Amino acid sequence: MFTSQFSGLASSIVVDMSSIHESLCELVNDSYDMNDIVPEISQQHSPRRIDGFTGLSPKLMHYYAKVTHLCTRLQKNKTSEVIPLVGKAIDDQLVHFKQWSDLSTGHDTPDELLAACEAELDENGKATTKAMITLLVAESYVAALQIYLHCRLFRKSRRDPLVQQTLKNLIIYMDKLPTSGDLYTAQSPLASTFLGCLVMVEPEYREWAKNWFGGTTKSRGNVPPAWRAVRNIWDWLDARESDPELCENDQSRGWWEEAAEELAARE
Repeated sequence: MFTSQFSGLASSIVVDMSSIHESLCELVNDSYDMNDIVPEISQQHSPRRIDGFTGLSPKLMHYYAKVTHLCTRLQKNKTSEVIPLVGKAIDDQLVHFKQWSDLSTGHDTPDELLAACEAELDENGKATTKAMITLLVAESYVAALQIYLHCRLFRKSRRDPLVQQTLKNLIIYMDKLPTSGDLYTAQSPLASTFLGCLVMVEPEYREWAKNWFGGTTKSRGNVPPAWRAVRNIWDWLDARESDPELCENDQSRGWWEEAAEELAARE
């Protein structure tokens, strides 16, 4: 589901073995300002400017595509030592991935973003400005990409401590976003919520998902099918985890790909 959503973009990024080293160097040194390289480029085309349609920046979208492409490469070359290094470089970039919009210059770290958000929450704990909502949506996509990267490329278990901490961060961002009213927009990050749901194993997190999907059902027609898919994949992953022959901690297996195939078959 998620992979196909970005397949068009991913297919446009051609990365062969001779260019992976160049990609690694680019990522490791990815602190450049695009305007330093192309002086005439306008601010509205900045790679970290949040797109009003997608809810995330072009640079982050590029990382989604790059991770997807690396996963495809790794399926063909499971012993590659370079591909995980490129993934690690992307992971390092995501720790403090600043994005900005026309409404806000953004914040350098997630902690700074949350601190600023706390100052303007309403009585229900929801953000009250379009500027803050835009930043929170974009940050949720960063957390979702971290989950995607760690579980699909690095093949970590759903129960991995880092994966669960990232899920917790994602829920913190989501909890501050309104699910109805004037400030509820089509930017509401259904894709990042769906990705987070794939690694929800604790009852309280699944209850959170139930409430979130229930709270947005009346606003969006694509929510009920997504919620049905989440429940189906939970059932399948739980059964898989209980089977000793399909141990989820076996990193030689790509459980993410298996889950995607199962979901496609059911849906």
